Amino acid sequence: MDYTALSQDNDFQEWFKYQPLDAQIVRYAKDKSSIVAAGQKIMDVYNAFANAKQSFRSAGYENYGDICGDNEISKLYTKYHFLMCAIMEYNTCKDLCLQVVWAYIQPSSLESLAQNLYRNTEKECNSETVHKELKRLIEEGRTDLKPLKKLLGKFESDKYITDVRDMCNYIKHRGTIHFDGLGDNLDKMLLTVNGQVVRSLGRPSYTFNEVEDILWNYHKTFQKYFNQIIDMIIPEDYMDNKVTLEDYINILLELIRLQNKES
Repeated sequence: MDYTALSQDNDFQEWFKYQPLDAQIVRYAKDKSSIVAAGQKIMDVYNAFANAKQSFRSAGYENYGDICGDNEISKLYTKYHFLMCAIMEYNTCKDLCLQVVWAYIQPSSLESLAQNLYRNTEKECNSETVHKELKRLIEEGRTDLKPLKKLLGKFESDKYITDVRDMCNYIKHRGTIHFDGLGDNLDKMLLTVNGQVVRSLGRPSYTFNEVEDILWNYHKTFQKYFNQIIDMIIPEDYMDNKVTLEDYINILLELIRLQNKES
């Protein structure tokens, strides 16, 4: 794989701007605190995606310096290590993307923001619960959420997204996948009977090029879908940082009151 395109792809850096600042907290905390929570989760995705990209990029280095021996197997193993990290980290981005939507559809309240109650609900967040809650809200009249639910379903079922998810799930249960060139897979018994091969408990086997292609396609596909999700949930005037001093002080006093109530 030519890693130049990956190195130069920094479009995701745009996600950094959604970090909620004081202006966003003042403007949205009282009536639309879920937007602030979603903005913070976008930052979680940004950080995870940046880490995944760096792990993936590190697999393409030709000189690993002191972190591996000066022989082909050591270099292959180091490349394998970075690709394995990238698989896990890219899949984490998918899970965090669900949390962005989950935060957005939670009930808005100043108390939830002040006491960080959104964090308490994250353990309930998975694909099933997100879709179930979206369905409930749509049935109760939030028809504006229909496109978001449809997009989320399309995102989760996309081949490039599921390829990484499946590899990650296998790693969780077996510790690794097999890369051609790094030892034998031992996925079948040595002898055959009447030409019949007897399978054993080997691992799925991939070439390095296959894994690189899967990750590169995921990298591009995830950005496409996540940008669309952001467009659906973040208001157009989100970046407007104009607030009055009076509003700023009033929100600060109310947040302090609610924080003290928690303690």
